[in-house]
Amino acid sequence: MKTLKKILGGVVAFLMFCAIATPSFAAQVTVNTGEDSGKTDISEHTFKAYQIFSGRTDTVNNDEVLSDVTWGAQFENVKIQKAFFDKLKAANISAELNNLVFNDPVVEGQTNATAAEIAKALTGITDKSDNANKIAKYAYDALFKTSGVTAPAGIDLKTGTANPNELSDGYYLIVDQNTEGAVNPAVLEVVGNPVTITPKTEDVTVSKTVQDGDNGIGSGNYGESADYSIGDKVPFRLEAKVPNMEHYDTYKFEFVDTLSTGLTMTDTDWSSLKVYVASDAIGSDKTAITPILVKDSSTTEEQLKAAKVILDKNPASYTVGTGADAQTRNPSFSVKLPDLKTITGVTAGKHIIVEYTATLNINAQFKEDNKVKLIYSNNPNNGGDGETREEEVTVWTFTIDGHKVDDNTTNPGSLAGAEFLITRGDGDNEQFAVITKKKTSEGTDDVEKNVITEWKSYKNATETELATGKITTTTDGQFDIIGLDAGTYKLYETKAPAGYNKPANPFTVVITAPHSKDKVDQEDQKPFNITLDNGTPQSGNENTGVLQTTIINKKGTTLPETGGMGTTMLYVAGGILLVGSAVLLVTKKRMGHEG
Repeated sequence: MKTLKKILGGVVAFLMFCAIATPSFAAQVTVNTGEDSGKTDISEHTFKAYQIFSGRTDTVNNDEVLSDVTWGAQFENVKIQKAFFDKLKAANISAELNNLVFNDPVVEGQTNATAAEIAKALTGITDKSDNANKIAKYAYDALFKTSGVTAPAGIDLKTGTANPNELSDGYYLIVDQNTEGAVNPAVLEVVGNPVTITPKTEDVTVSKTVQDGDNGIGSGNYGESADYSIGDKVPFRLEAKVPNMEHYDTYKFEFVDTLSTGLTMTDTDWSSLKVYVASDAIGSDKTAITPILVKDSSTTEEQLKAAKVILDKNPASYTVGTGADAQTRNPSFSVKLPDLKTITGVTAGKHIIVEYTATLNINAQFKEDNKVKLIYSNNPNNGGDGETREEEVTVWTFTIDGHKVDDNTTNPGSLAGAEFLITRGDGDNEQFAVITKKKTSEGTDDVEKNVITEWKSYKNATETELATGKITTTTDGQFDIIGLDAGTYKLYETKAPAGYNKPANPFTVVITAPHSKDKVDQEDQKPFNITLDNGTPQSGNENTGVLQTTIINKKGTTLPETGGMGTTMLYVAGGILLVGSAVLLVTKKRMGHEG
């Protein structure tokens, strides 16, 4: 038995058909979906066989060959035969075939090329997968797309090793009947031997990863999770491997990305979006694909219409659409590549990579989930799209819940009115967090929290600018900072409570937060915690992302007042002497007048 067609259609691929030699007048054909070694479950799929050529099995030089070839039961219609022949000849896959003439004898009055001549002309080229793909597709098109012809019924194939099918000798077109995950047909030569068909599948899949990195640097590895501060730009990567596209005229790829409400695509984020073709999933040798349009909120309908016209003429590119245009819930966008076959360097086994950043905004929660799916061509015969399941990554952000107290070790009191500023980085790269007040629901009360909005340069910042980062303790000494990633920070106490000393140096705050896509871990070696100036680590709440810490203030020293009771007595004695001197002076003057 020979394989005339290697299938890859959407998610399912027939890779090999194996036969064991036992001559007979009718071959036993078993479709064994239970041994599928691929990723897609096709155990419930059904298959049909359509006989293209029939014949008789002969043994020549110990090889079994098909003799007395005639048109098969499903190819008896002359219009179907001619449509098949014309497509084969137009493809220029056989010089011998090119020398044949197929004319409708009713119309032209000539003898058409026989089935035996056509089958002989195809001998020797059917083992080449690209030509085998074409032969199967042309047979399918002739059966189901010939104008004015209703395709004859195929032969239902039972599945499972206990259910062999009896097929007479010949060449057959094998077609998967399922509309979901549609499969390109295969051509199979049955020459008397028992045949086992084992479909092996290959999934079209998509991945989404996020780059991790301390303090918003984003220089780490890509993975399923990362932690960032509000205001940071978070780098994402989408990736999908290009499948076998041989039997498709065009092949569509569309990434549909869904951001959580805590992530925003800003103007600079849109400009960061790039699409590449590469040899591996990480883009080691990536080459950029030229965009037609990257749509943002300012894009006009006229621009969209113009981009569509250009894209129709130049499918070797892509567009980016947003919102409802992305065929999914908001906020979202889609990267549309209408035809991978027209893009230079894109072949089966290569990878399409989309890279972009999104900004973590003030709506960010402790856990932000972000998703992607891929819409792709999966029916080379009638058109149609398949859709992968959504893949997900997580971005984490954390909260400091601080308590300001005095240094009374037995009964520390809460201190209101202390003011703080939090920074990250060092030297010229040091940045301070700009803070906004945002109400969050806690029980029945609306409590205003300190939420980071962005990070600005600390060096040379004016007092007015630094005032935008002020964090003040409440009447019960509490303060919070929402929207921090793991890393090292400096917490400056810029104003101490009345009667307390302001620390000369900032506090060093270290947040440790190992995580995966699904959780922040509480491990013995690397717990989720916060450390303040090498103090005792305090565990964070792995369910809420809140880390509690205490800041201690020392009272100012009360100096004695200038002078005391002795000074007061001197003031009294001095007053008495002053009065006495005045009395003596008056007495002397009177005595002088009397004398």
